[in-house]
Amino acid sequence: MNGTNAEVRTTRRFDPAWLGLTVATIAWGFVVLRVQWPHLTEASGWWAIDSRRVIEVTGVWLSGGDPYSVYGYVYSPFALLVALPFRLVGEWAWFAVEVAALVWIMLEISKSLSWPSRILVIIAGVFFLPAMSDLLLGNVTIVLTALALIAVRADRIGTGVAFGIALAAVPKPLFIPLLLWMVAYRRRSLAGTIAGGLVASVIGALILGVDRYMSFLTALLTGGGIPTDFVGNLGLSAVSPVVGVLGNIAALAAVGGAIALLSVDSALMVASLAGVLMGTYAGLYSALPLLISLPILTASHRNRAVAIGGLSLGFVLAMPLIAVISMAAGAVPRPERSRQSKSDDAVSLLAPP
Repeated sequence: MNGTNAEVRTTRRFDPAWLGLTVATIAWGFVVLRVQWPHLTEASGWWAIDSRRVIEVTGVWLSGGDPYSVYGYVYSPFALLVALPFRLVGEWAWFAVEVAALVWIMLEISKSLSWPSRILVIIAGVFFLPAMSDLLLGNVTIVLTALALIAVRADRIGTGVAFGIALAAVPKPLFIPLLLWMVAYRRRSLAGTIAGGLVASVIGALILGVDRYMSFLTALLTGGGIPTDFVGNLGLSAVSPVVGVLGNIAALAAVGGAIALLSVDSALMVASLAGVLMGTYAGLYSALPLLISLPILTASHRNRAVAIGGLSLGFVLAMPLIAVISMAAGAVPRPERSRQSKSDDAVSLLAPP
């Protein structure tokens, strides 16, 4: 009993390196917020631009108009059904859901810490640049990341259903690498994800019509008419559309190679960051899945995880480059053991107690 208590006390100590990184994350986030505040709050600013667009599009649909005539709308028809309550209660309810999802994520990944430390982790989560960007834009990537965390931490059909429903509403390409990782290590959860997505899509098609989904596919492929060189695009497509396409190919190849050659937690790290190379554009929020994999890598390779955490401070400066360097930093070869044996280890590591 004494040995067990001593172990619990040890796991509840906040590692000095992580403490420094947490404080640095808060400080750096505050600096970036202070610099961006005038652009955020001006008349043409980007505060809640995404949530307001969805709520506006919901109104267009209710009035009999074409949702995909609204510039920049790339969510599915099913998303309009999900957004209906927020049209009634307003964008602050949307913001509250995002905050609640972020708090839950930070509490989940800091279970081994004491409560004062966990509160500090929550504050750091708010100022973590990808999360802060998502909150201020009124995007939904935080919610999707929370549901992805549930889907990857245990291989059960039920754990993936909500993730599938969410992807049916907002099918962000940045989660494709995580889905590929699930093909190798979370097949039952992936089956739940597919089932949830299919059911939600069928409901959307029945209520809004198949023609809406054809318009949605066109919008998804074209980015809703948003040019790739807009200020918020930190992905490779900002260089050129061709480079963006090559980035998509490289991301898929990297995940495939990681699954074949690296440990489960390293492959998850690659999958969580490869999303910044995916899609027709990539906002800062594209790096949010790092919150899923970084705590996992910390348990097995603490120094590598700390280094990647430090690198994450530079996402706002050169996100694709930082993501690639971080993937390399977290690359640990898979031990000479069967994939099934290693997968079992990952289940015990990721699953809730």
